Amino acid sequence: MDVDAFLESVSAAGLRLSSSSAGAPAGSAPETIDALFHLPLLALAIMVIARSAPFRTVVLGRSVAMLFVEHFMALRRSPHGLETSLTLRRRCADALAFLEASRLATVSQDRQRIVTLTQAGKTHIDRSGRDATDLGLLIRQLRIAQERVRARVGNDER
Repeated sequence: MDVDAFLESVSAAGLRLSSSSAGAPAGSAPETIDALFHLPLLALAIMVIARSAPFRTVVLGRSVAMLFVEHFMALRRSPHGLETSLTLRRRCADALAFLEASRLATVSQDRQRIVTLTQAGKTHIDRSGRDATDLGLLIRQLRIAQERVRARVGNDER
């Protein structure tokens, strides 16, 4: 059976398919915006934040959330929901583990657990940021958003 025949038989039977989002509350949990939680985007965000200034792992999820809220206009309606997302925090930890395994970032072994970029990480993010590609544009925009976040909240590490 081809698609056209299937659609005709559904139409003839008078069946209606409801949308999966029809019953979901609008603007619910941030887990509904999973596209932001992809490892490459999170790793880029962590690298941009760490390139700006080293930070403690305690504020990893919050820092990434603030950067995303600043950069993505659609997230400005619920900034605190994203900051408290367990999914975001867990995936940020995965992205940080990836950066450590690829030797682009390090986490200090003391109690502070400071995230810093390695020289290879700094070189990679700087070179990629200068590219005339979509990746270069995204990195430049994330850097601008990070500067705005730092200007607004400073080095607040609660």
